[in-house]
Amino acid sequence: MKRLLLFLLTLTPTLLCAQETDVALQDILIPTENSPGLKAVRGRITNNGPNVLDGLHVNYRVNGQGEVFTHVISDLGLEVGESFDFSHDELWDATELGDHSVEVWLLGPNGGLDLNNDNNLQSKTVSVAEDTPIKYILMEEFAAIWCGWCPEGDLVIDSLEAEIPNLIINKLHSDDHLSSQVTDSLAAVMGNGLPCAMLNRTKFEDQYNVAVTYGHWRSKLLEVLNEPAQAIVHSENSYDPVTGRLSVSVSAEFLETMQGDFRFNCHLVQKENVSDMGQANFYDVLEGHPLFEQGNPIANYPHKNVVLEVLGGPWGQEGLIDDIVAYGQHYETVFETSLPEGSSPSDFYLVSYVQKFDEEKFGRTIINAFPQEIQLSTATSIDQIQTPHLDVAVHPNPISRRGWIKVRIPEHSKVNLRLYDAVGKEVMIIVDEELTAGEHNIAIELAEELQSGMYLIRGNSGDIDISSRLVVYK
Repeated sequence: MKRLLLFLLTLTPTLLCAQETDVALQDILIPTENSPGLKAVRGRITNNGPNVLDGLHVNYRVNGQGEVFTHVISDLGLEVGESFDFSHDELWDATELGDHSVEVWLLGPNGGLDLNNDNNLQSKTVSVAEDTPIKYILMEEFAAIWCGWCPEGDLVIDSLEAEIPNLIINKLHSDDHLSSQVTDSLAAVMGNGLPCAMLNRTKFEDQYNVAVTYGHWRSKLLEVLNEPAQAIVHSENSYDPVTGRLSVSVSAEFLETMQGDFRFNCHLVQKENVSDMGQANFYDVLEGHPLFEQGNPIANYPHKNVVLEVLGGPWGQEGLIDDIVAYGQHYETVFETSLPEGSSPSDFYLVSYVQKFDEEKFGRTIINAFPQEIQLSTATSIDQIQTPHLDVAVHPNPISRRGWIKVRIPEHSKVNLRLYDAVGKEVMIIVDEELTAGEHNIAIELAEELQSGMYLIRGNSGDIDISSRLVVYK
């Protein structure tokens, strides 16, 4: 027995150190030049061995002071010699202009000590400037009225819209009365079950198709959030209410030398479509879910950001941009279409973009995009002038008790927003006051007695009406 105890004592240090490994921080993946806004703190780590890396802590802070943000990564399974690109859960609020030092360091590989601490820390100087071109993320969600899982995807989107900057959300309906031949074609080639979404049509290494299922939307958005703009896309449009014709001029200025089959495209998007068919909801019987007892189908469901027409077809206008482009080269095209009869131009907006086409579907990425409201032609009389658009986003959504509402208004006006339950009863006044033009964050706190379920935010700013979903989950 004594010999056995001595043997175990000599073996214990080896057992305790069995999972120790050397993890190295190879790079901080933040561009050196950035436009103001939220940024993802990303980096690349390598497992130098000798053991598999299952987890670690990633920390960062900015300018050597203030709060330290920690992100725990687990279930990694990184073999010796392999690398992994991480995205920190906490976004950096890069709103202050100028140069900043971002410091990132690693701790606790496999819950223990690192065998080499000399390669765990890096810092990078990055600049934030107003004149840095914006890279938009075009998120194209595949959805359908008959898809009972899709309402939960809409809840995820509502939260992402309030959190992720420069995010353009378009919904491509599939095989229902809101779909078209083009959107059905895109779903057949690029889809991955419903609900799923393309993020600038990027093919991610760990995904077997271009579209990403909704459980991965946030993590994949963080991967593309910091990508620099390779081109500046801009558009001008003119709508003639007499003829109903809409003319869209789209231009692209490239910011680097690139080679490929680059093409123009443009979406005509309806801001909201309330379908008589409602929306299928498989969560109606799932007690405790935010969509529990909301109906199946959900009546008068507001389908938002519905793509009615893809003006350049699924893969864009070809032959207008050179195969090799250089910095500063400028190209443009014009699209022509009509708005649905009896509709108002304020019910729609446009998303223009440049995409790179490839015979292989995994190479058909979007270079950059640009959203724009529809403008009336200069010949239009004053009483026909279009009403500007009011944007409202809720975070978090679903909400339990406290959160905030982001409101973007075009001009100084009185803003009135109220919360209504599913039967139309007013339950809360969110804001009723004068606000200046621009973006405002309004804190909200729900009453304790407010029940779980779907609610509607409705209101106006001057002549502008707005409605948005809010889901309470307790």
